[in-house]
Amino acid sequence: PTVPRRYGANGRFSYPAYVLLRDHARSFSDVACWSGAYVNVSTLGRLEAQVVSGNFFQTLGARPALGRTIVPADDNSPPAAVISDDLWQRAFGRDPDIVGKPITANSVPVTIVGVMPAGFFGLNPNRVADLYVSLPMYSRARFEVTTPRRLDDPDDWSACEVVARVRPGVSDGAARTEVLALLQRA
Repeated sequence: PTVPRRYGANGRFSYPAYVLLRDHARSFSDVACWSGAYVNVSTLGRLEAQVVSGNFFQTLGARPALGRTIVPADDNSPPAAVISDDLWQRAFGRDPDIVGKPITANSVPVTIVGVMPAGFFGLNPNRVADLYVSLPMYSRARFEVTTPRRLDDPDDWSACEVVARVRPGVSDGAARTEVLALLQRA
């Protein structure tokens, strides 16, 4: 079997396909998703952002320098944000009380829940985010206010990217075989 190729978006997944992998792939200890975006933050202007699933930081094994990361409960809660160390310094003067403060991103109130350590770049050192926001911000961060939420569309294979942590003892070949079989159901 081959991986479905929809919209020619190699390496991207529909959100329902991500959920299928997250919930049913036994080759992985964690499966998370993210999508790059830009957001306009009240007084700060346009920032590089990533919309991330609640287990994104857990999957990467990343811990915050201050506060907490976005967690699975944030997937169905008011929008939460984790900021980069660089943004914390540049925009907030390393305010030690930044956790719990609100910002406005694309006209939506978002609560800062944590700060990542200096040097954290997520998954792409060439595209470092200033801001990581929870899934409830997806349609607003991607500027899709007037269209249906792409997260709900099983045919939109450009919705998100996926990262997974292979369980110890599982070969790459076995993980790939399982993923290909599951994606045939997506």
